Amino acid sequence: MLNVTLRNPLRLCALILSLVLGVFVATQTSLAQSTDEDYNVTILVPHSTVLGQSQEIVVRVRTLQGEPAQGIPVRFQLDPQWHGDAKIVPEETTTQDGIARARVRADLIGHVGVTVRVGFGTVLKRTGLLFVPFSGGEPGGGA
Repeated sequence: MLNVTLRNPLRLCALILSLVLGVFVATQTSLAQSTDEDYNVTILVPHSTVLGQSQEIVVRVRTLQGEPAQGIPVRFQLDPQWHGDAKIVPEETTTQDGIARARVRADLIGHVGVTVRVGFGTVLKRTGLLFVPFSGGEPGGGA
């Protein structure tokens, strides 16, 4: 048990100093970790595509100064309900000239949700792509 009384002011000062120093170091470490991976992320994806075709998702990653971010890891993850009925390739890549690309293909009609993680998990974005049936008309049908 810690015994700090007014008769021992040196111990009290040392305790307060160590607490203040500990909080300061923890705050600086936390701030450094959060600002190292701040990026401006834009996801370019069409609203919909035809079932059976793959569609590209383009992720543009820029530094806070607006420069293309080179070699930043980007991970793509489909919503759990689409596992087995949709595929995204690659699931993980790195940016080249600030761009990362993946292709999505689905075997069912519907909205495929995609989570994009940029950096080491600090930037998280959501997007999706609607897969629709072919709308070119019935074979042999009149126009």
